[in-house]
Amino acid sequence: MFTRNDTKIIKGMTILLMLAHHLFLFPERYPAGFGFDSPVWTDEVAAITVIGRFGKICVSMFMFLGGYGLWCQREKASLLSHSIIKLYKAYWKVLLIFIPIGFLFFSNQISYCEEEAITQIFSNFNLKKLASNIMGWEATYNREWWFFREYLCMLFLGYFYMKSVPRFGFGRESFLVIVLMILGKDFFPGIISLDALAGLEANIWFSRLFLFEESSGCFFLGIVFARYNGIEIMREAFHVFRTGVRKVLALAGIISMVYIRYYILGSELDVFYVPCLIVFFLELLDGVPFLPNIFSILGQNSTNMWLTHTFFCYYFYPFVQLTHVSSNPWIDLTILTVLSLGASVLLDGFYKIAGKVTRPLIYAKGV
Repeated sequence: MFTRNDTKIIKGMTILLMLAHHLFLFPERYPAGFGFDSPVWTDEVAAITVIGRFGKICVSMFMFLGGYGLWCQREKASLLSHSIIKLYKAYWKVLLIFIPIGFLFFSNQISYCEEEAITQIFSNFNLKKLASNIMGWEATYNREWWFFREYLCMLFLGYFYMKSVPRFGFGRESFLVIVLMILGKDFFPGIISLDALAGLEANIWFSRLFLFEESSGCFFLGIVFARYNGIEIMREAFHVFRTGVRKVLALAGIISMVYIRYYILGSELDVFYVPCLIVFFLELLDGVPFLPNIFSILGQNSTNMWLTHTFFCYYFYPFVQLTHVSSNPWIDLTILTVLSLGASVLLDGFYKIAGKVTRPLIYAKGV
C-alpha cells in the first residue's frame, strides 16, 4: 500500500531535490567569488550541476503528489474550496512573516551576486505588487513562488478532470494524460502563433488553464495513479525480485534516470520518471533504520520548506553567506535543510501559540 507515511517520505525526498536544485544549479546567484568543489560526472560536467538539474523534477513530483492527494480526498465535502483555502493558508502563513522581515531588515543590501536583481527585491515597496503577491498572482518577493499560481490552476483543472472523466482503464487514462500534456505544451502554444488567434496569448484564462508544461501534466497522472492504485501495482510487480536485487535495481534505475534526464530526453518523460522514482526510492528505504523517519519529518514540513528556503539561499544576505559557508556542497545543503526545517517548526509553533492566545479573545468578543 502507498500509505500516508509513504507520501510524507516521498515529499521529504522531493523537498531535498528542490533545495539541491536551487542551491547547486545557479552559479550566477552564488555570492561573489564563491564556488563549490565537486567531482566531475561525465563530459567535464560537475556532479552537482547534474544533481541540481535533476532536482527540477521536484516540480513534477509535487504536482503528481498533489493530484494523488486530491483524488484521495474526493469524498470530502466542498473538496475544491477546502483545497484552495488550505493552499492559501499555508502560503499566507509564510508571506505574512517573511515579506515584512524582508522590507524591515533586507531592503538595503549590497549587490552580493552576479544576478543583482535578487539582491534588491525588497528595496522598493509597491502596494499594488504586494496585493498581487498576496493573491498569489505574482511572485515579486520570492521568484520561486511561481509554483503557487501553477498549483492553484491545477487544482481547478484536476477537480474538473475528476468530475468529468469517468474511469475507463489505467492504461487508457494514462495515455489521455500524455495527450493532455501534448495539447498544453505544444498544440495550444502553436495555436496562438496564428495571427487570427494571437489575442489568446494575452488572455489570462487561456494562458493559465490551457498552457502548461510536463510537470503540470503530472498532476493529472497523480489522479490516475490514485484512481487505479498504480503505485501499489508497480511495487507488487517489483516484488518478484528478492530484497537485495530490488535495491540494486532501484539504485540503478535512479542513476539511469538522472543520466537520461540530463543528457538525452530532459523533462519530457517526467510522466514516466515520477512514478518510477517513487517506487525506486521507497524500495531503497525499505527496511533501512532511521532514514524513513527523517524523510517523513522533512515531508511533513515540506510546504513550509518550499516557501521559505530560497530566502536563506538567495534573498537574505546573512543567510546566503551561511548557506554558502563551505565549498563542500553537502555541508551547505545540510545547512540549508536545517534552516528551512527550523523555520518551518518555528512558524508552526508561532501560529499555534497565536491561535491559543487569540481564540479566547475572539470567543469572548462573540459572547
